[in-house]
Amino acid sequence: MRNVIKTLQFQLKSKPNLIPKIILSALLFFSIVFNAISLMLTSELLINDWLVSFFQNLGTDFFGALITYLLLENIIGGWKEKLQEERSKTTQNEELEKKRFEQQIIACQELKYASNPVESQKIIDKMISLVLFKRINLSELSFNNLILSNADFTESKLGEITFINSRLNNCIFSFAYLSRVNFTSATLSKINANKAILVDANFTECIMPKSKFTRCTIQNGIFVSAKINDGIFDGTDLSYSNFSNANLENVSFAKTNLKGADFKGARLYGANLRGANLSEVLLDKYTTLPDGKQWTINVDLTLYI
Repeated sequence: MRNVIKTLQFQLKSKPNLIPKIILSALLFFSIVFNAISLMLTSELLINDWLVSFFQNLGTDFFGALITYLLLENIIGGWKEKLQEERSKTTQNEELEKKRFEQQIIACQELKYASNPVESQKIIDKMISLVLFKRINLSELSFNNLILSNADFTESKLGEITFINSRLNNCIFSFAYLSRVNFTSATLSKINANKAILVDANFTECIMPKSKFTRCTIQNGIFVSAKINDGIFDGTDLSYSNFSNANLENVSFAKTNLKGADFKGARLYGANLRGANLSEVLLDKYTTLPDGKQWTINVDLTLYI
């Protein structure tokens, strides 16, 4: 008997799926047995109605338990299966993220020691195709005179990187942190930056058509002589930024903080300044206002907000 019990215990441990089958079989067996007994007693009229009802109730109770167990097993089983799927996905994502991180380290080392622009461009194209610029920590690397199309820098940290004379098309900088990044004379076409933080970023003489910097923080940004036609800076903090001699035609500064910004010689024709903070802004006689007029000391700037 002990050997039988030990064998049964071993089977249950090695095959846990047997337990639900055993429970289901037992519930079905007792349900059938008790209902059969109640029918036999009724047909033979051997005993009173109370005992017949007793076995009928037992049979019904076991049948109800069977149905309840099936329902619970289905619900719990589905929940367990969903949980296993989620755990599997999490494990896969962690493995992919680990692999991507390793690829980032290798690519950054290759880029750091690239001997010429052609080699650097190949490395960058590979990084873009593998989405290796996303959530990356870069510092003091040079991306000068290169082309970056559809590069995703979301949540990346870019410190003291240079993009001088480079072309960036449809690149994403959402939630990125850029410190002392130099974009001098670069072409930034259709850049999309949402809630990015830029500290001392230099956009001198940049060409930036249809670029979006929404709800960003751009401290002491330098946009001297930049061309930002049809750009969007809605909800962005541009306080004390330098836009002198910049072309800002049809740029939207809706609800933007422009406190202390320098617009000397800037062209603001068609610009949207609704809700913007224009306190302490610097203007001169060469500044073109949104209605095409030149600024004079008598102009009431509140007419534009």
